[in-house]
Amino acid sequence: MRLSQNANPFRSEKVIWASLLLILTIWSYFSYNNWISDSEYWPISLSGHWDLWRQQPALIYKPLFHLSLSWIYLFDLDSVQHLHVAKAFYTFLGVLSFVFFFLILRRQLKSLKALLVTFIFLFSNLGFSQVGVIRSDFLSFFITLLYFYWIPKVKSQSWIQVSIYTAFFSLLLILCTPKSIFFCILIFIYSFFKLEKGIHRFRFFLVCGWLSIIATYLMSLWLGSGEMMNAFLSALQFARDSYRDPKVVGFFSEYMSRYTLHDILIWMLFIIGFVYQLILFKRKKQLEALAYEVIILFIFLFYMIHHPATAFFVGSYFGLLFLAQCYFWRRIPEFILLGVLVANIAILCWNLKPLYYYSNKIEFETVRKISDFVKGSIPQGKIFDGLAVGPRDSYMLHYVGPDDESAHSQIIEAIKTERPELVSYSSRVALLEPAIGEILRESYKPIGIGYWLRKDIQTKEYLNLAWPPFFVFVYEPYPSHLGEKK
Repeated sequence: MRLSQNANPFRSEKVIWASLLLILTIWSYFSYNNWISDSEYWPISLSGHWDLWRQQPALIYKPLFHLSLSWIYLFDLDSVQHLHVAKAFYTFLGVLSFVFFFLILRRQLKSLKALLVTFIFLFSNLGFSQVGVIRSDFLSFFITLLYFYWIPKVKSQSWIQVSIYTAFFSLLLILCTPKSIFFCILIFIYSFFKLEKGIHRFRFFLVCGWLSIIATYLMSLWLGSGEMMNAFLSALQFARDSYRDPKVVGFFSEYMSRYTLHDILIWMLFIIGFVYQLILFKRKKQLEALAYEVIILFIFLFYMIHHPATAFFVGSYFGLLFLAQCYFWRRIPEFILLGVLVANIAILCWNLKPLYYYSNKIEFETVRKISDFVKGSIPQGKIFDGLAVGPRDSYMLHYVGPDDESAHSQIIEAIKTERPELVSYSSRVALLEPAIGEILRESYKPIGIGYWLRKDIQTKEYLNLAWPPFFVFVYEPYPSHLGEKK
């Protein structure tokens, strides 16, 4: 049997790795050139201003995420080059994510089947478009993959090592974003069931509990005044309040339906796999199968009930559902997985229109022309766009988020005080209406569609770009943003 498998060229390790690297090269091209959503610009620019941590608490409760972007400031680059490096780095992390994903599956499955499951995830809507984005949610997913890659190397009898590994990766996740506390729950569940003896689980529970208390205390002492702890608590409180909001939505929300409904075949497999592994646990009492079932149920609940503000974060759990279905994938014939893969690729190609029309080329060109205009016409001039799309240019560091009237009032006062020379009317600036409209009419003059220069500045140059900033820097690129009907 071994000889016949080795004789099959499709089961050769070299062919499997060559196929994986080829597909990852193609994915890298799309990921690197894909549209950057407006919220991705903010952490790129903010990560170079650690001196503003008091005014920008995101630097405090997402330190690891911002450190992953801060190193780019060590190089002498302009804004567009800086954005290219940031995009390339997170695309590289995306490639590593798929490689670790494959290696984790290969421990449980044959190489060819592990490759097929990896490709199904890669060519799903969420996998293809959300892995590699410049968001703390993706970085949390990447760290979780590292945990699932390393934890099998720890002996199940060694509750001390399991506790240390769990505490270490939990700390990394929390430093990435407070929302990662839900990822921490998942790895805690897996570590708990990994231990063979009940006494080991009890000790693990106690150790992790005390480590959590000590870590919380040390973070509260950091900076002396407990400001970091306050930042963490405020972020966690926001997550809690989000689920009390009447806007809480579920599986068929506007955002999730764009992705989950297109992956309906995968979701059908997930549901069948959940039932199968539950039956397997009842028959054979395999604790690992039970751990996977709890993880799947936990993620299912998040998908069914989540707040619109957490949609990106909930989407980052999608890849873990594949890993938690290992026992089910063993029973699925390879030709069925191949059929699901082909169907997924067909659906994805049908939905790839935005990736062809909405590359980041337009964004980078806009950033460059704004930068050149300011350097040529108003040196040392400040720009306001609610996003800070140019990390190496002088932007007002005020992020305009939705549904935050208190913050909006503060930003309006900051605009009146600082009086930026140029206002780029992005979709974020539009959230400040009608107050921002009054300021622009009174103190600014249009120098292009969506660009307003302060009236006391004299220049003959104009910013006549193909697309106004309102349509360039958007939440997500869809035809409706460029004037097409839905």
